[in-house]
Amino acid sequence: MTQTASPNSQALPPIAAESLPPTTEGTMVGNGLALILRLARRRWVALAAAASFAVLAVIFELVPYLAVYRIAAEVFSAAPEPEAIVRFALLALGAVVLQFVCIGISNTVAHAAAFRLLREVRTELTEKMARLPLGFFDRHDSGELKKALVEDVGSLEGVLAHNIPDVASGILVPLAAGIALFWVDWRMALASLALLPVGIAAQMWAFRGMDGQYRLWHRTEAQANAGVLEYLRGIAVLKAFNRTASSLERVRSAIYGVRDVATAMTRRSMYSYSLFFIALSTNLLVVLPVGIALHLHGGLGLPQLCLFLVLGVGLTAPLTKLMFVFGSTSRTILGAGRIQGILDAPPLPQTPGPVQPTDFGVRFEDVHFSYDGNKSALREISFIAAAGQVTALVGPSGAGKSTVAKLIARFWDVDKGRIEVGGVDVRAFGLEELMGHIGFVFQEVFLFHDSVRENIRLGRGGASDAEVEAAAEAANAHTFIQALPDGYDTMLGDRGARLSGGEKQRLAIARAILKNAPILLLDEATAFADPENELAIQQALADLTRGKTVIVIAHRLASIADADHIVVLNSGTVEDQGPHGALLARCATYRKLWATQQQAAGWTLTTATGEDAHAG
Repeated sequence: MTQTASPNSQALPPIAAESLPPTTEGTMVGNGLALILRLARRRWVALAAAASFAVLAVIFELVPYLAVYRIAAEVFSAAPEPEAIVRFALLALGAVVLQFVCIGISNTVAHAAAFRLLREVRTELTEKMARLPLGFFDRHDSGELKKALVEDVGSLEGVLAHNIPDVASGILVPLAAGIALFWVDWRMALASLALLPVGIAAQMWAFRGMDGQYRLWHRTEAQANAGVLEYLRGIAVLKAFNRTASSLERVRSAIYGVRDVATAMTRRSMYSYSLFFIALSTNLLVVLPVGIALHLHGGLGLPQLCLFLVLGVGLTAPLTKLMFVFGSTSRTILGAGRIQGILDAPPLPQTPGPVQPTDFGVRFEDVHFSYDGNKSALREISFIAAAGQVTALVGPSGAGKSTVAKLIARFWDVDKGRIEVGGVDVRAFGLEELMGHIGFVFQEVFLFHDSVRENIRLGRGGASDAEVEAAAEAANAHTFIQALPDGYDTMLGDRGARLSGGEKQRLAIARAILKNAPILLLDEATAFADPENELAIQQALADLTRGKTVIVIAHRLASIADADHIVVLNSGTVEDQGPHGALLARCATYRKLWATQQQAAGWTLTTATGEDAHAG
């Protein structure tokens, strides 16, 4: 292995932080508003059109009231004209039809724009998450991220699609109607607005301190999501020990937490909301007596009185829409702030490629790494996994074996030192380029809720059905796949629930075979296999590893005794390295692991009578 780095590795990008920067309430609100405005600018033509049709709908909404006023004027005139009454009635009917047409167009255009924006935001989030280091996901649980990706993004639809027409009607209807009523009679117009200050004061009372309540609501919702996901993932364990969801403390506390927050918010705001609705919907209590008094004293005609009883009574009712708009927008802004926080999270830095490694050997040079920035997970790790050879990583649990393997693939970046592939620092590769050089077969196999064929095709997108089946045959998986109900088209169920551990491993090997990467990382691929499956997996691995740089995490030392090179890790550092025989002779940790496993291989289960229970 050459030690000379390529020119690409001379100026490496700085190591990115792996978590969101600290955010204050003001930062989150500012980020949320900025995201909503940015999204609105993307589809400003469609949203402006939706707003325009909403304004037209408001205008048409006022026409029937004015038509009723003119009809009343005709009815109470000395010589009513039937033709005029019919004309105004038809005008009112036509306005109602046009109002609903405009509302339909406004809603259709606004929703189409909103759903396109939601798709774009979710796509941006998923693409961004794919570029984030795994440390980000260690610091943000799945419930929090699921809430941002599904619920917080979904809430944007209300702001973008509903709030535009609601704000238009909520502001323009009272404004236009108020101008018309002041033109008819300023005294009755003031009577129609008499309770508005009470409603405004009640709304200010309702929203006082609600930002903190909304933050608490979002936090408890995220905790509830995480608790429910944990319950669903662990349901088999709960059943095995005859436990229910209520016995899982995180689920119970999260569900009760949502209930308690919702109850507290309702109790806190019920009086102010009630006063708000009463003030904006009962101005008849003022309009009717004032109108009657003015009419009896000759200061208001019957047509004008009818107009105010029809239009003035409902003058402030549309303002209730604004209350819902402000309430939903406040919640949505906080959710949008979390979305923007994820979009702003620093990804793993990348240097534009491509680069040319001399070979596909892997070199660790004085590597230090910590998950949390405090406690070291790896210290002074240095070793070489030569190209085309098998290098095994062994050591007690927690020694850092899996961390070493994942650092090669840049699931995280090192804090100090270098990891090279063919003389090139892994940080100098483009991430897609680096991933193209590395295949994985991990102990924990994740299978998607999809067909067997598509789960294997994950190894190389665009592979033909024939190539998929050839990879399955090479992985000794073809026979059991054909025995499934629909063969390669069998849906596996959530996380591959239909398959045994050994069958899942063979599908993972088939993926790696299909990818055919020159570097292969193996994490005890036979750990969950029964003897029959283990033999099939070992045969598949023999074909898969031929000619590749293989780094295998070994828990059973007998399986790697013939490895070209063995690295013994202990407490996050390299204790020793070399071939099996040399390590047995000089490395105390390796010798202890070997002796312990030899002793465990002869273990038998003792019966109640004290006899060994040997099978067969």
